[in-house]
Amino acid sequence: MKQLQNYVVMLTMQCNVHIEKQIAIPHRFHDLRRGSIVEIFVHDGDSEEAIFMQRAGPSRSPHLKPVRLVGLRGLTALLHLDTTMQFNQELEKHWPFRHQAYSDLEGIHEVTDPPTFSRQVPTLMFILEFKNDRFTQTHVDDVLMLTTIIFESTDSMPKKERLRVQWMQNKMSRDNVLDFFRATWYCRKSTMLCHLFHNGPQWHASDQTIKHIDYGDHVRLELRSSGPTWCDMEHSERISRDRKV
Repeated sequence: MKQLQNYVVMLTMQCNVHIEKQIAIPHRFHDLRRGSIVEIFVHDGDSEEAIFMQRAGPSRSPHLKPVRLVGLRGLTALLHLDTTMQFNQELEKHWPFRHQAYSDLEGIHEVTDPPTFSRQVPTLMFILEFKNDRFTQTHVDDVLMLTTIIFESTDSMPKKERLRVQWMQNKMSRDNVLDFFRATWYCRKSTMLCHLFHNGPQWHASDQTIKHIDYGDHVRLELRSSGPTWCDMEHSERISRDRKV
């Protein structure tokens, strides 16, 4: 039955490629120019999710710098913008998102400590806040910030990396943050090493002060386990998410 279910899911998946916001016709060559927007959308029958969005390679202008844009609900794009120009004007000129209008922007928050994955050189990163994002706040004074989780196992399983933009309370202790990640129980186990970082420096377990969390802050949790697996953590996260009080 499980094999049949997987087969049915595969049948209902559909992948569309958009070039300059137009559907690319399969089995046909398409001309790409510098600055062209290429988007890949995966449809599962119920929803559509953009899994990749990329502009073609930049020109050789020394003023063009890579800029990563991120937002709620997995919104992400990599642009190359002219750093000698006004940022908002450049962003509006090269706006990459099909389902969100530039006019819907409520705020732009630079990430204090941009993450680096796979030994890449860090790039400028900005969190985009839209007018309707406020409806997903838990508290009115929550701030929009970046979280990353890096999970490594001592067995042969590949390293897991997850990056998300999330609302977080503006005053948190270290234990509060671990509760936010739903990692407190795991970090108490002798088979799990947990390292927490706030805007770069490590947030040690001995530091129980209440820290101020601001827009654009970056909180990173690094886990190394010889016991619980990533699947264990994902399972407990789903159960905790569905629990109501």
